[in-house]
Amino acid sequence: VAMATVRGVKLDPRALESIIRFQEVLHETLGRNRRKASIGLYDLSKLSNKIYFKCLPLSEIKFMPLEKDEVLDGYRILSETEKGRIYRNLVAENYAPVLIDSNGTFLSMAPIINSQDAKVTTKTTDILIDSTGFDFNFISSIVALMAYALSFYGGKIGFLKHNYPNSSF
Repeated sequence: VAMATVRGVKLDPRALESIIRFQEVLHETLGRNRRKASIGLYDLSKLSNKIYFKCLPLSEIKFMPLEKDEVLDGYRILSETEKGRIYRNLVAENYAPVLIDSNGTFLSMAPIINSQDAKVTTKTTDILIDSTGFDFNFISSIVALMAYALSFYGGKIGFLKHNYPNSSF
């Protein structure tokens, strides 16, 4: 996982639509329909300061997916959401990677769908960007592209410290 922040963004409805459309184009093209990279955008004000990337059993993954009005577990996310049905083949049969903050707020079930709890809206000013995949240099480039696109809306880009078991940068 690679991450960055963009703070001080001013998004009107048209700008928000444009950013989300750009995210989807990156998913489909450079991200090879999320097989090579997936991207998440989150309202930073709704999250704690530590974000964890881990693999959990689908039964333990419980959050409200984007555009849903109820909490679903991982199995239901894969079967009851459009993105879950399309991309379910990208996760294991009973486990999936998730991004979760230190308060237990789910950001996403990567590379499937993000959480409603951290959804970016026109009121969002500070955005966390993530990209997940198997090539750190590649996903770092994806994060940089998204950050650059968001900087056009008045944002200032910041990169985060990444801590891994044997290294940090």
